[in-house]
Amino acid sequence: MPLIMKKTTLQTANTRGKRLVRCMLLLTVLCSIWSNAQPYTVGNTYNGYNNLVQYVYGNLPIIITAPHGGLQTGGLPDRACANIVTTTDANTDQLALAIQAKLTALFGKVPHLVVCNLKRSKIDVNRPLDEGTCNNATATISWNDYHNFISAARNTVLQQYGKGLVIDLHGHGHTIQRVELGYNLSASQLANTDAYLNGGTPIAGSTIRSLAGNNLTGQTHAHLIRGPFSFGTYLQASGYPAVPSASIPNPGTDPYFSGGYTVETWGSKEGGTLDAIQIESNYTGLRDNSVNINNYATALANSIKAYIEKHYFALGTLPLPLVSFTGVKDGASALLQWTTYDERNAKEFVIQRNTVGVQWDSIGKLLATGTIGSDASYSYRDLNPGRGQNCYRLVQRNNDGQVSVSKLVLLNFSSQVDALTVYPNPTEGGWLNFSVNISGPVKLYNSVGQLVYEKSFSTNVDQILLPSLPPGLYGLRTAVGTIMLLISH
Repeated sequence: MPLIMKKTTLQTANTRGKRLVRCMLLLTVLCSIWSNAQPYTVGNTYNGYNNLVQYVYGNLPIIITAPHGGLQTGGLPDRACANIVTTTDANTDQLALAIQAKLTALFGKVPHLVVCNLKRSKIDVNRPLDEGTCNNATATISWNDYHNFISAARNTVLQQYGKGLVIDLHGHGHTIQRVELGYNLSASQLANTDAYLNGGTPIAGSTIRSLAGNNLTGQTHAHLIRGPFSFGTYLQASGYPAVPSASIPNPGTDPYFSGGYTVETWGSKEGGTLDAIQIESNYTGLRDNSVNINNYATALANSIKAYIEKHYFALGTLPLPLVSFTGVKDGASALLQWTTYDERNAKEFVIQRNTVGVQWDSIGKLLATGTIGSDASYSYRDLNPGRGQNCYRLVQRNNDGQVSVSKLVLLNFSSQVDALTVYPNPTEGGWLNFSVNISGPVKLYNSVGQLVYEKSFSTNVDQILLPSLPPGLYGLRTAVGTIMLLISH
C-alpha cells in the first residue's frame, strides 16, 4: 500500500510539473506577442517578465544590447548544463545606459536599448535558447523577452531607415588591455591580407556583410574593419586601443573574442540590412568606476556617430523616422495616418499611390510642422482610390534636399470578389497561399518590371514557397490573374 501511495504521489507531482511547464510556455508565447505587438513611445522604458529585461524604444538606426551585466537572480536556480560560462561582464549594463545618453545628446534622437538584468549564472541571452536557459521555463521567458525586444527594435529600424547597426556590449578579462571588436571573423582570418578579407568567404560570414556591399563611399570589407575609417580606428583616435584597427590590424596569437550569438543572429551575416559589431571592453580604466565608464561611453558614442555618418547616413542627413504609418479603408476612401518624432530638419510629406505595380503617382502633399522633441500626427484622405489594390507610401523631403521613403501600406478596393487573392499580403516571405488552385506559370516581377521568380506547375497548387527577396512591391502573375504583392521586413 505505501508503494502504491508513493507512486500516485509521484504521478501527481509529475502531472503538476507538466501543467506548470505548459503554463510557463503559454506565458512565454503571450509575452512574445505582447512585446512585439504593443505600441511603443520614443524614450519610454518597457519591461519584460518580472522586470528582468528592459527595453528603451528609440528612433535612431542604432540598437545597443547588453546581455551580461545584470545582477538580479529572479528566483532562478544557477544554470547547470554542460560547457556554460557564468562570469558577469561587470558594469556593461551601466555602460549601455551611458552610451544611450551620450548618443541621444549627439543626435537629438534616441538609440534603442535592450538590457538583461539577470545574472549570467542564471541566464545567458548571448547563447542559443537551450544552452542559455538550461531549459528552465522561467529563464526561457526572459530569454524570449530579450530577443523579442531586439526583434521589435530591428523591425522599427528597418521600417524607418532601411538599415542600421547593433552594438553588442561585453567585457573581457584578457591580459592585454585593449578593446576587442568582433565581426564573426577569427584571429586567423584577420591575420590574412586585405585581399583575403575582401573575398567571398570572409564577407559571407561577416556580421557587417550588408555594409560591405552598400556603404556611402564604397569602402571595402577590409577597410570597414581595420581601415582609416573603421570603428576600431575611430576608437583608437579617442585614446582607447582597439583590435582590429589601422594600427592593430589583427590580434596575432593573443586571446581574442570574434563575436557571439547576438551579432551572428541579428547582424547581416545571414542576410538583411541590419549589421552588428560585438564590443569586448577590458575592465581597468574603462568599466571599473563611474568616471571611467562616463569617459569611455563618450568615446564609444563619438565613434558610433562617426561610423554611422561615414558609412550609413551622411552628416546631418539621417532621415526623419516615422513612429507609425497606417492606412484603413473608410467607406469608398482611404484614410492614411502617420506620426513622426523630432522634425527639426523636415520640410514636407508627399503622399504617393501605386495601382499598377510600377508607377508611383503623387496625390497629395502636407507640410511638416517642425516639432522638436515630441510627436506630430498627420492624416490624409484619398477620395479616389483605384479599383482593386492601392499601395501607398510617404516621400519625406528635408530642408537640406535629402529624401527618404516610408514603408508601404496596401489596401484593396475591389467592388467584387477577385478571381485571385493571396495571403498573407503583406508577407515577410515563406509560404504564400492562393485563394484558388492554380497551374501553369507563376511569375514575380519587382517594382521596375524585372522578372525575379518564375516557376511552372503541371498540377494544381494552392501555395508556393517564395524565394528570399528584398522588401518592396512586386507583381505576381498567374494564369488566373495578376495581383500586387507586398514583401515587408
